[in-house]
Amino acid sequence: MKVFIENEAGSDQKNLYNEKTLEYKKTITVSREYPFPYGFILETTSGDGDNLDCFIITDKKLKTGEIVECEPIGMMEQTENGKEDHNILAKLNEEEISISPSIQEKLTEFVSHVFDHRAGKVVTVGRFLDKIAAEEYIGKCMQLQKMDYIQKVKQDSIDEFGSDVTRKRYERDANVGFWESEEILIKKYFQQNSKILDIGCGSGRTTFPLFKLGYYVIGVDITPMMIEIAKENAKAQNLDIKFIVGDATNLDFSDNVFDGAIFANNGWAQIPGKQFRQKSLNEIYRVLKPGGIYIFTSHKRYYSLKTILFWLGKRIFKSGAIDFGDVFFRRYAEGKKLKQKQFLHLSSVNEVKQQILDAGFSLVDFKGMGELSKKDAESRRASLWNGFNSFKSPIFYVCQK
Repeated sequence: MKVFIENEAGSDQKNLYNEKTLEYKKTITVSREYPFPYGFILETTSGDGDNLDCFIITDKKLKTGEIVECEPIGMMEQTENGKEDHNILAKLNEEEISISPSIQEKLTEFVSHVFDHRAGKVVTVGRFLDKIAAEEYIGKCMQLQKMDYIQKVKQDSIDEFGSDVTRKRYERDANVGFWESEEILIKKYFQQNSKILDIGCGSGRTTFPLFKLGYYVIGVDITPMMIEIAKENAKAQNLDIKFIVGDATNLDFSDNVFDGAIFANNGWAQIPGKQFRQKSLNEIYRVLKPGGIYIFTSHKRYYSLKTILFWLGKRIFKSGAIDFGDVFFRRYAEGKKLKQKQFLHLSSVNEVKQQILDAGFSLVDFKGMGELSKKDAESRRASLWNGFNSFKSPIFYVCQK
């Protein structure tokens, strides 16, 4: 694990940082000198919303601002004004040390009195726990950090799709209709006059033509502004279509309701976190009737001379990714690149197939867009960047309950 050093041993100066950006904020004087270097573990979120705090039990001089590799050796339970604020006890990787009674005494004395200068602040020390307890707690805090990050990515996506400039684009796109590749699969697999759920419907690009083909269709999207556009468009065309705000990972429908479902234009791949993409598949399986068909697209993580270095860099540096295959990009609108980054996960075909099976579906068909429609591939539907090969990606998956 990596620990950012905030405060140096032997100093009564407490340095305060933004623990997510590592930006320095200010320095204050506390009532005791730090007995050991003190900081926080990167990529964690503890019970107080900040990173998980950590003492490094060492005689080595560690400087404020250093990031050091450490190994947990124990945990000190602690509360501040009744709220959980435990500390991990760690050692440098190259050192061997254990938590002796004298170290416990030194830490207890420091924590009990470090904030004596702040009237009303009550800090209490509980038990000293072993390495196993420390590792379990670190894992819990890393998972909490991941969930916080996923929620942030999700909200950023909602904000981007809800922006004014994006609204203008989707108002125009609402009446574009099916891609040729979509229409081929819809007409092949959806039964006429059946009940269809259009997930991630946006402004209604696929919802309206489904309705006009005779399907009873409900459109669902997580972005309120998209649903607002769709409703306005339906009203203008005098079309009786139900559009609702909803989350694909938590659908507000009973079991076995729909004959079919579609999640067009890589919407499924824009759900951050593999466990949430799986949850979406599970939910769609739940609301489909036995024998029901689910059609969706997902960009394939393909390799070429142009992309192999890109993916190698992603594998090594991660750069904010939740899962390998995550990318962040900026859309263009009215000739300008938007400030807000958009999230997308590019999967391997085997990864998606396994998730489909894990949800309980059988996979009845899968094809690249270029196999279904040369026209769509040549017009670079859903392309992500200059030089993106739309004959290789996205992939259409057809699943059956």
